[in-house]
Amino acid sequence: MRAAADALRGLGATAVVSMGFCFGGRASLIQASQESVDGAIAFYGPPTKREGDQPSALDEARDGLVRAPVLGLYGGADRGIPAADVEAYEQALEAAGIAHRIVTYPDAPHSFFDRKMTEHADACRDAWARVLGFVDSLPRSI
Repeated sequence: MRAAADALRGLGATAVVSMGFCFGGRASLIQASQESVDGAIAFYGPPTKREGDQPSALDEARDGLVRAPVLGLYGGADRGIPAADVEAYEQALEAAGIAHRIVTYPDAPHSFFDRKMTEHADACRDAWARVLGFVDSLPRSI
């Protein structure tokens, strides 16, 4: 990610945002604590998931390591990511003073934005509008 961000900045980008889905969403949340990105967007990224001995995104938020704004988009009917985990992550970001927006779509399942797009069109439209608004809120990005 650092190399990609450096390359984008070399092309004139003034802000770089990480965005991912599920496992990639978790990776995006982890990127929020790195200096390479100016924002992180996670679609159903599990905040308590750890890889090996690495901390979770929740751990990083609780430890005050998150430095970039975060947009988290979750399905309220996601059986794999408990609402309590999402709430704990949001509370940790709040306590750390990190700009964030966590949105849960009550009836949407995991993968609502990709595999279930037609069934959850309203949530998808809203989520995409939030993604664009988040990116627009950062200092000029490409």
